[in-house]
Amino acid sequence: MGRFMKVMALNALWLLSLSLSIGCQGDVSQLKGRAEELTQSMISGNFDRLIDLTYPKTVELAGGKEKMKQMLEKGMREMKTDGYDFISAPIGTIRDVVKIGSERFVIVEYVLKMKAPGGYLTRDSFLLGVASIDKENWTFIDGTGLQKPEAKTVFPELFGKIEFPQLKPPVFHQSIK
Repeated sequence: MGRFMKVMALNALWLLSLSLSIGCQGDVSQLKGRAEELTQSMISGNFDRLIDLTYPKTVELAGGKEKMKQMLEKGMREMKTDGYDFISAPIGTIRDVVKIGSERFVIVEYVLKMKAPGGYLTRDSFLLGVASIDKENWTFIDGTGLQKPEAKTVFPELFGKIEFPQLKPPVFHQSIK
């Protein structure tokens, strides 16, 4: 069970690093398409692209682009060594955009599916989209990391003003032989 929790912690680190800058003209289908593009970048392991599209404060908190890339590469190697790998992360519900101060926020839900020894794991999660009022570009951060107390240092104005989906533990699905 300790190894499982380690893999899930690496998963949370990986997902916290995810973000994607997009233009938004209020078109939910475009927003969904870009979020799908983001999850595909995660699954394919395109670390340079992920980092280029990551919310800048997240990159800064990780120690910069090179350090973040090293952490992502190491985390992926460890996951694969332990028999885990990303399978898919289809986008679900896109909630209403909320204006708080000089920024806009949106929650985009998705389901992460990962290969695991003896089967696969699924976990409901979400992306938090952030955009300045005066700019039409969005940045997404995975909501898994926003469940941790240190997340309040990134968006102190957000907590208590927007309701995050409640994250449940991953569900293991055993392979049938």
